[in-house]
Amino acid sequence: LPYFKKAETFDKGANAYRGGSGPMRIETCKAENPLYHAFLRAGVESGLKHVADHNAYQQEGVHITQRNVHDGIRWSTSQGYIHAQPRKPNLTVLTGARVTGIETSNKRVVRVAVTTKSGAQRFEPERETSLCGGALNSPKLLLLSGIGPAEDLKNAGIAVKHHLPGVGRGLKDHVAAPVMYRATKDVSAAKDLSTFGKARIGLQWLLFKKGLGATNFFEVGTFMRTRDEEAVPNVQFEFVPMLGEFQHGNVKLENGFQYFLSLMRPKSEGRVWVDSADPAAAPKFV
Repeated sequence: LPYFKKAETFDKGANAYRGGSGPMRIETCKAENPLYHAFLRAGVESGLKHVADHNAYQQEGVHITQRNVHDGIRWSTSQGYIHAQPRKPNLTVLTGARVTGIETSNKRVVRVAVTTKSGAQRFEPERETSLCGGALNSPKLLLLSGIGPAEDLKNAGIAVKHHLPGVGRGLKDHVAAPVMYRATKDVSAAKDLSTFGKARIGLQWLLFKKGLGATNFFEVGTFMRTRDEEAVPNVQFEFVPMLGEFQHGNVKLENGFQYFLSLMRPKSEGRVWVDSADPAAAPKFV
């Protein structure tokens, strides 16, 4: 908890659970559409609590969502830790680079191989190396470096440097399914997203950094338990006040609303592996 507090500036102010002076900006959504209000009321009528801050001591219940946005701008980690900070002489960000391998000696990283725009380079860490490639690329890089299950490495034609069976194992994902309803009244956000409406929203954001251009529309939601024997919430609902089809290269919007049901603690597991020693080849996963 102290590290989470240190990392953030919460728009409602610091307290026992939230930070007030960190680089990451957290704001509470406005949730002004009447469908948001209907969702919150329905949750309370069903027996759920209306939680003032679902990122504090109590998660279970309906809530107004919080987001990484400040002054209408998406507040990513690069925005918070790099662009919004004074220049740091001890930080170099290398773009257009691909890490191709990690060289180890006595189970410690001694070199990091990188391909850049100017060619191949090697960096020698003085103290520590942090691998932060995500759920797919972190195990991929370890496997390419000969660190992982010996049998998988041999099958990919990679020399085994360190047999570590857990690399690439335990992959989990949240199963999510949308549930959609058409609205009987013209109250969804789709009415504001006509060609003219989009132009107005874009102009409002460019001039004032406000309005629908500063939201992702997921402004209310809930965490709940599907059974009394569950100790903590095991499903999440995210609500959107419009019907939207965002697949197949098109965006189709209709008057209505939808929520996304997500399984929070799936028990099934997959894995990540490589079938080639080529760093440019995509990892395999199932």
